Amino acid sequence: MNPLRNELKILDRENNDLAADIECRENYAAVQNMVRYLSSSSLSLFQIQVIRKDLIGMALEADKEGLALQDKLGVAPKEFCDDIIQNGESSARSEHLLNAAVNTIQFAAIWLFIKYFLFSPYTIAWSDLLLVFLYYMGCNFLASYIRNRFSIASSPVVRHLPYLFIFFLFLSAFMLLSRFYEPVNRPILIADGWLVITVAAAIAAAATMLSNIYWRRCAGKYTC
Repeated sequence: MNPLRNELKILDRENNDLAADIECRENYAAVQNMVRYLSSSSLSLFQIQVIRKDLIGMALEADKEGLALQDKLGVAPKEFCDDIIQNGESSARSEHLLNAAVNTIQFAAIWLFIKYFLFSPYTIAWSDLLLVFLYYMGCNFLASYIRNRFSIASSPVVRHLPYLFIFFLFLSAFMLLSRFYEPVNRPILIADGWLVITVAAAIAAAATMLSNIYWRRCAGKYTC
């Protein structure tokens, strides 16, 4: 078992390569939107990638037969997805939170590494915590969830709501920073930069390896 090997990302890359062979753009978009919609459910992330692989296979068959993916499915995409969600396994919400937490820890470590080379002496301010919070809550969680939930919506206005959400989120953050610049940038920790980077990197590496071990177990469960 290789703790550096992320089976979820490997399967995702394999699916990306398969999806590139879908010639009909409508079928390609339909698969993407269905997978996004499934991602807003409580299904396992690995299970969603396995389902995505099956959907890509159906889309490729539909291409050969000159059909739309919906005709191949026999039902509307949303109905098809809702049926999968209803008959899926138990809730994997904790898995979604775990994946988001690992991504956020990795982002925080990268940000601290970059900041060390931009500022001296090294400080961690409230603004750093706000940046990580906005990344997690704004881009990694809420915006993605809203985008995925409305991915099958027929109205293009509804599908673009997540982008408006991100815009207003960061606009609000900018206004708050402008209004409360001094308190937000007040240091909460002053320490040796290399020490902080080493600790952050160690935490990120540990979280990444534990996550990879978990995805390895999922690979054995869903692909055996």
